[in-house]
Amino acid sequence: MTKSKNKIAVAIVIIIILSIVLGRTVFLSLSEEQNLEEESTGVYANLIKVEKDKLTEELNFIGTVNSNSSSTLSPKITGEVSEISINEGDYVKKGDLLLTLDKSQLEASMKTIFQKEVTLNTQISYLKEQISSFYNSNPIMDKIKTVESNIAFQESELSKMEKLYEGNAISKTELDKVKHQLDTLKIQKNELNSTADNTYNQLVHEKNMTEKQLEELKSNLEKVELSMSNSQLTAPYDAIISKVMVEEGELAMPNKPAVMISSIENQKILVNLSESDLKKVRIDTPVEYRVGSNDEMQQGYVTFVSSNVNPATRVGTVEIMIDLNKAYSTGSSAEVKFILSEIENQILIPASSVKILTEKNVVYIYIDGIVKEQEVTLGKKKGNMYQILSGLEEGDVIAENNLDSLYDGTFIYTFEEGEI
Repeated sequence: MTKSKNKIAVAIVIIIILSIVLGRTVFLSLSEEQNLEEESTGVYANLIKVEKDKLTEELNFIGTVNSNSSSTLSPKITGEVSEISINEGDYVKKGDLLLTLDKSQLEASMKTIFQKEVTLNTQISYLKEQISSFYNSNPIMDKIKTVESNIAFQESELSKMEKLYEGNAISKTELDKVKHQLDTLKIQKNELNSTADNTYNQLVHEKNMTEKQLEELKSNLEKVELSMSNSQLTAPYDAIISKVMVEEGELAMPNKPAVMISSIENQKILVNLSESDLKKVRIDTPVEYRVGSNDEMQQGYVTFVSSNVNPATRVGTVEIMIDLNKAYSTGSSAEVKFILSEIENQILIPASSVKILTEKNVVYIYIDGIVKEQEVTLGKKKGNMYQILSGLEEGDVIAENNLDSLYDGTFIYTFEEGEI
């Protein structure tokens, strides 16, 4: 019984040993097969061709559009805004309409004035006619003529009566009666003449007053016409609409800001630079700028560099003149790139294609399916690109990525290989 158990134990040990040996053999075979497969296919890497390009040293900042002159406009009269003809950012020329105030009350006043003018002119014409023909056609003049005729008759009668009285043919009472009648007629004539003069003077006075009313009415008409013209706010010069501060239906009035405009002449971009960056910029330093997100990059140059910096912020101002053919709203932001230096025909490669080691920097040059490790000397870095001072030539093909898996002599493959 004991011998049988020993045989079984020995058999189990043998089986275990055989299993271990067999598994090791299978594992080694698979590993070798995998290594052979990797060695035959290689490591994936993207390949690029080394080319020469321009190396630019630049500073990038955000500036602000500024104008030498800007104005805040207000209407000259009070009125409700009936129409706004512009939008913020619009370009306007001198005399262009900006907004219009409601003119309905002014038009009603003008209509009333015209009606009164017609009435006064009619009245003046009537009075002039009455004055010019007064001593010929007025009924009172007929009365005066009748009285004058009676006076002449009474004077004739008095002359006769005086002769009769001298001859004692009539009494003094009868003579005095004729004299009294003559005096009465003369008094009546004087009264009629006074009435006629007063009536004539009244007509002249009424004409003068009516003419004065007409002059005042014309003066009021001029004021209304001026108000009519002032109901439209126009641009005083060529400009950009910086801000519209009223809405249609809103009450506008003098001294209340309605529209802000900025002159398009001598516009510039102001950029604030730190003291260290300010030292790198000079007058005539070329720049590229873009105002807003929709503008294209424009070429310009520095026209002013402040000689002093703010003692608190250590910041100075730089000015860039804007192309005269362009016009922007004051206060708009501008992307500005200062071109400090440019070097032609430099080898530039992506930073991702450089392996930074402790004692050296290397790239992997692709030659006939494998890569060769090549030490390079790095120069300036521009964005994600390195300047290569030595170690590469134009036309070399290098690996751009997966550098940690590469070593000297590594087989690699790339989907883009046919395009290199």
